Amino acid sequence: MHPAIARDFENWCEKQNTKYVLEEAAIIFESNIAHRFDKVILVTAPDDLRMQRVCLRDSAEPEAVRERMRNQMAEEKKIAMADYIIYNDNVRMIAPQVVEIHLCIFNRRA
Repeated sequence: MHPAIARDFENWCEKQNTKYVLEEAAIIFESNIAHRFDKVILVTAPDDLRMQRVCLRDSAEPEAVRERMRNQMAEEKKIAMADYIIYNDNVRMIAPQVVEIHLCIFNRRA
């Protein structure tokens, strides 16, 4: 992340009157910035589903998406590094997972 954006976010965080704030950081592990955060929540999905979604979203060819995915950190490695996992797999409902994580984080800070 650009240093000016990071400073702006830090300044914004200091002004918040909440138990916690969230920051979206898609490549947190690849960028080696996980240490900046108290906890990391990873949203994950099976590779085939991720590929389908990217092809649909970007009108991309499957082979181009597979190539991008090969250049990314393995999902299993990110799962092992994350503190909390949200499975966006079209099987498990997302809202209960988010509520459970919220309660874990909120109750630790209470």
